[in-house]
Amino acid sequence: MPALAGRNVKQLFVAVAAAALLAACGDVGTYPARALGDPVGVYRLLSIDGKKLPVPLSDVSSFNYIAGKVTLRADHTGTEEVATAPVSGAVGSVGVSKVEGTWALVDSTLTMPNGNPATLVNGTITYAGWVYRKD
Repeated sequence: MPALAGRNVKQLFVAVAAAALLAACGDVGTYPARALGDPVGVYRLLSIDGKKLPVPLSDVSSFNYIAGKVTLRADHTGTEEVATAPVSGAVGSVGVSKVEGTWALVDSTLTMPNGNPATLVNGTITYAGWVYRKD
């Protein structure tokens, strides 16, 4: 009888260990970089090429980038939005451009909804000199 009890204890131990391992892993298959934090959320544009907003569209532009955000949803769809406005004294109105798409994350490499590569580390997306921070 003790051998049977020992076998049952081993089976119980293996079952508990397996359950604990699965619980610890969570949905790692969905977000391979889970250790870096949950990527799902809204990220606000903080700066472009090291300059805080507003930032001119170009050296000769009469428009500024005034706001932007990236939204990553749990179903791997997302949006990128950027708002522009005329500089003081210029003619024009506020405009918003929006791109819808899908995103993917492998390690810290994020494929943005527009299909371009970016880096996502500790709640910060860095993309071609643009820096977004998670809300």
